[in-house]
Amino acid sequence: MPRQYDANPPLWTLGHIAWHAEWWCLRGVRQIDRGGVPVPVASEPSRLDGADEWFDPDRIDPDERWEIVLPDVAVVKQYASEVLDGLLRRLALLSDDKDLTLYPFRRALFQEDAQAENLAALLQALGIAPAAPIAPGPGVSVSHAGTLHFPGGRLHKAGRTPTLRAAG
Repeated sequence: MPRQYDANPPLWTLGHIAWHAEWWCLRGVRQIDRGGVPVPVASEPSRLDGADEWFDPDRIDPDERWEIVLPDVAVVKQYASEVLDGLLRRLALLSDDKDLTLYPFRRALFQEDAQAENLAALLQALGIAPAAPIAPGPGVSVSHAGTLHFPGGRLHKAGRTPTLRAAG
């Protein structure tokens, strides 16, 4: 895929969405004081070794996101699927539905929504975004391990030019 200076790479975006949800909802984030500055730290490790280094936007700036070597598409999709399963299990076990309890889940949802808007803009800029609104579908599919699937087509990682194949 050609580099887009106003967008993040799609694989990085998928990994970041999963990482953000995992960080805030599944890893027991707490604040510690570092010289009078509260800093969030995770109590639990990520489900994917290296996820913090690859997908934490505070550790990797936008230009580097296009340069780093990320795990294989299948690995990132599996990670996203495992995080989603963990989120659903955690939500089912919540003791209440108060705002404070739901805050990390809402934060993750808002982040996912913002990233989806960014991804739609990227696909549109590449001329492969769907022309009409699409009804929401199921979450990340672990099938088609080497392909990121978006409604309206599949974008295959092949050289520098995106290849679009009809979905279905």
